[in-house]
Formats: sequence, C-alpha cells, structure tokens
Amino acid sequence: MIEGRSRSVKEQVALCQTDGQDCYSNYDHSYAGWLFSVDECGPRAGHCFARCGAHGEIASLTLMHESGEFANPKIRVFKMFYWSAGKKVEAWLTEPMRPGHYPLLVVLHGGWPWDMRHLHRVTTVIGVNVFPSFSYYEDFSSKIVTITPAYRGYGKSQGSVQGMFGDTLDADNAMKAAFSLHHVKPNDTYVWGVSMGGGIALMLASEQKGIRAVVADSPFVGWDITAYWARRLKETSTFNSGEVLYATYAYGSAHFAVRSPYDHTSTIHAPVLLLQGEKDHHVIWETVESLYQRMKKEGKGVSLVLYKTGHHGLENKHWYASTYAWIQWMNRYGLPGPYSAGFMNSVGL
Repeated sequence: MIEGRSRSVKEQVALCQTDGQDCYSNYDHSYAGWLFSVDECGPRAGHCFARCGAHGEIASLTLMHESGEFANPKIRVFKMFYWSAGKKVEAWLTEPMRPGHYPLLVVLHGGWPWDMRHLHRVTTVIGVNVFPSFSYYEDFSSKIVTITPAYRGYGKSQGSVQGMFGDTLDADNAMKAAFSLHHVKPNDTYVWGVSMGGGIALMLASEQKGIRAVVADSPFVGWDITAYWARRLKETSTFNSGEVLYATYAYGSAHFAVRSPYDHTSTIHAPVLLLQGEKDHHVIWETVESLYQRMKKEGKGVSLVLYKTGHHGLENKHWYASTYAWIQWMNRYGLPGPYSAGFMNSVGL
C-alpha cells in the first residue's frame, strides 16, 4: 500500500501545484509547514483542494490546535477530509510534534453493517458520538500517528451510510491518506475497532499484511453467522436479527460472504484480541465466540475475553478492564502507548 517514502505536508502542496490543482500559497510560520483546510479553518491556514478524487488522496487538512493551546503539547491534532469512492470523507488525525517515523494506530467507530442510503451526516450511533470530544484526541500518545475515519454518511462526510463493505473501503482509504502525508513506519500498523468498526478491523486484517495487531470490541462478525445464531437461539431482541433473517432468506448467505469477517479468517495473519460482553443486545455474543473458535482451529493468533455482565461496547464498569486489556495487547505486539502518560495516570492504568 505504501509506494516509496511518505510525503511531507510541504511536499504534498508541491505535488498539488505540479498537478495543476487549485492551490493557494499561504505559508504559516507558526506551524513551520503547510496547512490544508476546509470551511471551518482558521484565517492563517493555507489551502489546497485536491480535485482528482483518487482513493485515499487528501482533499483537505486543518491543524486544529497549535502547540501549547491544549493539554498535550507533544502532538498535533488535524481535521482531515480524504477521497473515497468519489466522496470526501471526514477523519481526525494526530501526529507527534517531534520529527521521526512512527507506527500508525487506526481507530474505527461503530455503525450500521448494512447500507442505509437515506441516512446522511450521522453523528451518533446507538447513543454514542461518532467523533468524541476534542480532548479524546489530545490523549493519544506522542509516539504514534493515529487516524479516526468517519466513513461515508457519518459526521461531515459526503454520501450516505454504506454498510460493512463500503465502510471497509473508506477505512482502507483513510490509511492510504495517512501514509501519503506522514512519516509512518512501513508494516507497522495497528487497528482497533468497536461494534461494526471491530468487523472492519478484522476485514482490513484479512486484506493487508502490514497490520501487526488487531483489537475488536463487541465486533459485528458477519450476516451469515449472525443469522445462524439468531435462528438457533430464536433471538428476537438483537438489534439486527430481523434484518439478518430477511437478508439471508432473500439473498442467500453467499451474497454476504464478501462482507463477513467470519468468512475471511483464513487470510488474517495479525494477532487478534476479541473483547465481548455476554449481555450485549446488539451483537449476539456467540457469533464472536464462533469466530474465535474458527480462528483457533486455523492456527491463528487469537484471544477472546468474555465479560459475563458486559453490554455493547463494554462501557461503564467494564471500561477500565477492557481498555487495559487492549492497551496491553497492542504493547505486546510493539505499539508504544497508545495513550499519553497523563491519561494513563488519570484513569489508573
């Protein structure tokens, strides 16, 4: 996925200029580099709007806060828009202030696993904000680069909600955008996802060899295996059981195989940590256990932690334990952080 060395921000501007794209030369001395921006950018920002719309190409990038203006002076926080399937997709990106080459952490939120073409600019999913408050991004480590895409149809992204298949494409293109602009170490990528984002994390791991570790929290693992367990348990309370049963009957399970992490385990080579609550009302927990058993049978590096009273996303009393588990998993496979020392101390981790 990485072609040659990563480009700096200033080099990206030069590339825009040579490609004949619409660029304006405002140099920001306070940043000592070039800034891309969208409508909400500050008055000192320069502009470069890429028009070709290639997959993963940066459309715009805005430095949200400069050093000393927020709690973590060791990182920069950016608002990004990048191209995916002809649409501009929103993302947040953090990078260390200190020059160097860093691993990449991809953070993936939840959403609808099927397409919802009538939904646009969705900001909350099951009562949770797609993008947390700004302080959430401040807490990332100064030893890594992070990117958190919104997918089409979410946040301020263009387009409508695409479901598992389209959102996996958007996540892949977010990674391409990060690699094109920042000094990310080759083959040093880590992926964390929750709910449908956990399923996307697994799909990315099945497609890419440069991912070193995956954590999937309450993951949606596929229509076919969910339909199987919904029938077996006569489950009617799970969020998507009705749609699963209808979809499987109408289209057949083969239609959903390309969208199902459960059917792609053979090509997952990264070690995977699965975190799942047994009181989850949106994901049937047995589907995640089935994925675990299949991966174990295939000889994959996989671990499953079940929380007997845990609900979807493992919030509240399970948050500390599950957060500690995924941080330890990422550390084990080489990711420094992923949070700042101040954040770790504040939550007792």
